[in-house]
Amino acid sequence: MKIIYKVVLIGMFVITLVGCDNKVKFDRVASLNNDSPDYAPYSRYIKKQILTFKVDNKLERIITAEYDKQGRCILSYAVSDIENFNFRLERDYQNNTFNDHMSFFRINDRGHIVFDSMGKEIAFIGVATENGKSEQLPFNSFIFYDNDKKVSSETQFGNFLVKGKTNWENDLITYKIVSYFRKDGTKLFSTEIEYDYDKLNRISTITDRYESPERTINSKATFTEYNQFGDWTKAFVAHSESGKKFTTIVIREIEYW
Repeated sequence: MKIIYKVVLIGMFVITLVGCDNKVKFDRVASLNNDSPDYAPYSRYIKKQILTFKVDNKLERIITAEYDKQGRCILSYAVSDIENFNFRLERDYQNNTFNDHMSFFRINDRGHIVFDSMGKEIAFIGVATENGKSEQLPFNSFIFYDNDKKVSSETQFGNFLVKGKTNWENDLITYKIVSYFRKDGTKLFSTEIEYDYDKLNRISTITDRYESPERTINSKATFTEYNQFGDWTKAFVAHSESGKKFTTIVIREIEYW
């Protein structure tokens, strides 16, 4: 189950990031719509970033993400000796298509991206294929906004259902909850995340609580170093479960447009 929890951390450390060129005015709310606060840029759009995760000074995994000049993730992938950590997410914004592989769920999905009249992503519609099977199952993911801020989502793929909710204070995300279910409604696990910021509104700490029917795991990420653009470059993530503790060190390398 520790592997399940670490994969969930990808949800708080990974999934879509941002980038742009100097002709595009930086919009922090838009960047937070595109990604979680720990990955979204502080003051300048990102072209590429690499995150290296180490536990007890041993390499655990490396996550790489690349973005187009409009601040949208076009490629994100993880490399690890632990199969469940691996994933690959691709976006083709010229043809508005997506093609993803998630080892943890043993699912491949692909399809088309749907936008609203303002150009915001509101749906991903396609098919999902379970590893080793030829049957194609529906893949439907919907995103909901309030005042142009992403506040909830619902995704059904294969035999899984994922529901997410996001709370904002002013223009900053302060809380997220993501719950994972089987198609029949059985809850698998959930993760609740609280985000805190320093006086400059840079992300400073993240508190995460993972719950499943079998266990509860708490973690706290502390960001200790920042670059000249206000983006963190090093983090310590302390995890605890039933008195057992371990720490993950994350190093973040960033290339800007």
